[in-house]
Amino acid sequence: MLAVVGVGFALAIPHYSWQLFAGLSAVFGIGFAFFYAAAAILMVDALPEEQQGIGSGMLGVTMSLGGAIGTAIMAAFQSANPVVAHIDAVGRSVVQPIPQVFADRAYVHTFWVMAAAVSVALVIAVIMKHGRKPSTAGVVVDQPNE
Repeated sequence: MLAVVGVGFALAIPHYSWQLFAGLSAVFGIGFAFFYAAAAILMVDALPEEQQGIGSGMLGVTMSLGGAIGTAIMAAFQSANPVVAHIDAVGRSVVQPIPQVFADRAYVHTFWVMAAAVSVALVIAVIMKHGRKPSTAGVVVDQPNE
């Protein structure tokens, strides 16, 4: 989780090269692959059998909702930061945004907001109530005979 926070803050720093951006995106993608692989297993392991289907369904809905909210935030920042063309021709000056082309600051603002959201989630996860039995990740552990 700390690696994801670190990558989020690193992506928010402007003036990066495409190689750095590709490397950080790869780390971020690998982290999400691990999350998607482990989340369902941990959800099933944490719930009683009669609630596992509902829990897995709610996990899917929650992850889809997070992706939709992130996309909406990014679209809002992009719409607010278009690349503007300044055209001077025949004694006339025209300033007009170029459709579907966005400035770097739109992405930087989005990365800062996402890094802040992940930081809040990390704080919540750290202070969350603990004390339950650890997950076995689906492995059946032999119970001692009483």
